[in-house]
Amino acid sequence: MGDLVFVLLVVGGLGTFFYVKMRQYTAEQAQQQRSVAADEVAETAVEEPVAEASVAEADKTAVEVEATAAETAAQAADADDLALRVLSVVRAEPGVLQVALYKRFPDENRKVIQTTLLQLDKNGSVRREKSGNSYKVFAV
Repeated sequence: MGDLVFVLLVVGGLGTFFYVKMRQYTAEQAQQQRSVAADEVAETAVEEPVAEASVAEADKTAVEVEATAAETAAQAADADDLALRVLSVVRAEPGVLQVALYKRFPDENRKVIQTTLLQLDKNGSVRREKSGNSYKVFAV
């Protein structure tokens, strides 16, 4: 029994040692790759003058960022709208099954409805109780 414990300790110690060495090696490799990439960027910046195309690209990037921000705001508004619609159904039908809510909102993705219900549960607007393979949802 004592030999088995000794062997397990040795194997565990060696495993830990090599794990730490592997992490150090991968960190060193990542650092080397970052420094090589930084050197290449520095060489490219010295060799190539700034072109007018880069200004146009910056403008295009700014427009893309604005479009993404507007899309994100629209998605947030849609999520708030879905939360209000789900909450109104739950208030009208206390104890409605979550599966029934999927059928009530066929245009919405199930994951979006699940996420909405989880958020409503976390902020205390609804209470969910496990019922078979689904949840009963109650307004608080």
